[in-house]
Amino acid sequence: MSAIQMSIGYEYPVIELPCAFVDYYMARCKPVHALIYIHSFRQCVSGGTALSSQEISQIFDISEIGVHKALKYWENE
Repeated sequence: MSAIQMSIGYEYPVIELPCAFVDYYMARCKPVHALIYIHSFRQCVSGGTALSSQEISQIFDISEIGVHKALKYWENE
């Protein structure tokens, strides 16, 4: 199997995810939980402003309850 290369076509700042997250946690969690983790991680490492669960739910078009479940999942992990 050949390697897959990805390019977004324009330059953006880069964040690095811990390999443990990709290898272990991402493989075990629901996709929406990974999405919330990656977005929250990006906000933390880039010094971005904290977002409310309502703002996150609007960004990803998911319920606030879904956001809370994802955050609770990571809290327990």
